[in-house]
Amino acid sequence: MINKLKFKFVLLTMISLLVLLTVLIGVINVMSYTSVVKDADKVIEVISHNKGTFPEHKNEKEHKNRKPLSPEAPYESRFFTVIFDNYGNVIQTNTSKVKSVDDEKAKEYGTKVYDKDKENGFIDVYRYAKSEENNGIRITFLDCRKQLDSFHSFLYWSILMSVVGYLIVFVIIFICSGRIIKPISESYEKQKQFITDAGHEIKTPLTIISANTDILEAQFGNNECISDIQHQTKRLSELTNDLVYLAKMDESSHIDLIDVPYSDIITDNCDKFRILAKAKNLSFTCAIEPLITVNGNIKALEHLIGILLDNALKYASKEGNITINLSKHGKHAELSISNTVAEHINDENIGRIFERFYRIDSSRNSETGGHGIGLSIAKAIVEKHNGKIYSESKENIFTINVILPT
Repeated sequence: MINKLKFKFVLLTMISLLVLLTVLIGVINVMSYTSVVKDADKVIEVISHNKGTFPEHKNEKEHKNRKPLSPEAPYESRFFTVIFDNYGNVIQTNTSKVKSVDDEKAKEYGTKVYDKDKENGFIDVYRYAKSEENNGIRITFLDCRKQLDSFHSFLYWSILMSVVGYLIVFVIIFICSGRIIKPISESYEKQKQFITDAGHEIKTPLTIISANTDILEAQFGNNECISDIQHQTKRLSELTNDLVYLAKMDESSHIDLIDVPYSDIITDNCDKFRILAKAKNLSFTCAIEPLITVNGNIKALEHLIGILLDNALKYASKEGNITINLSKHGKHAELSISNTVAEHINDENIGRIFERFYRIDSSRNSETGGHGIGLSIAKAIVEKHNGKIYSESKENIFTINVILPT
């Protein structure tokens, strides 16, 4: 449990950090790219407004609705223009302000952009924009090579540094996580030790009470008080044994696993419970696929099957049905134990069915002798076998499914 808690802490921390870094890096780079686009569009707007040339800097101030460009912009900007007539024919190109594009290349770029529905965008490293002329359409291309290279370089290094920082934080969190959850770990260990010690201490007085009750019964005969003492002593003894067993399952990091005949274990337990089911007028059906083996512990699996069958027997509705199915699917053995119930179990109860001491109906558990810990033990056994256990309720049928690796 502590290892799972540590894993969840590290996982949650790293997911939170990943989301934060992704948002920050994403926002910063989007803003950087937007800045490149805005600056390019501002230059193209000036060129388009002045028929494919830069105006004199003194006249640029006349455009109050537009932020003036840098005085160096005409000398730093590399651009070319292509003019189309109303029929889509190239009637003029101007490549005097760029060295990397000749007239033929300009026509090729212009034709590609002319066929697009977009009014502006990028083609290779050139930002383009369309503007209407008296005799057609002018497409202005601005060389954004340096700006895009700068943006890509910033994007690369920001991602690289984020990944490096993320890994460094992961190492720090992983190392420190043990210390962070140490108080919880110590408290949990003390709790388990207390349950184990208290369980062993309670066993002795229970044994004495049971022995003295038997003596009283032999001397004075059976009566209601003695029977009640015997019943409650037995119930308390079972609860103590279950608590100690559950504590031991939590304490051990693993159990010895070998290949065991899973089909035979379930068949043997079904034979035992079939008689009990018949005594309660319950229909008992088994469909066990033979020769299925799993990697497990025989005693633990016998305990698991006994708990699940006992649970189905206790809580099956009067004259209801109990159905056991075992089959192999790929590398897993799937066991399902179903029983009819008097009332449908809602999703809230289904989600808490494996919690310790949780009872769907306390009065019903008192009648059946349950104390709400059996399914918690079943879950612990399944988890020690690297398996999965879950419950479901459809109409008036309650089912517990166990999946174990073969």
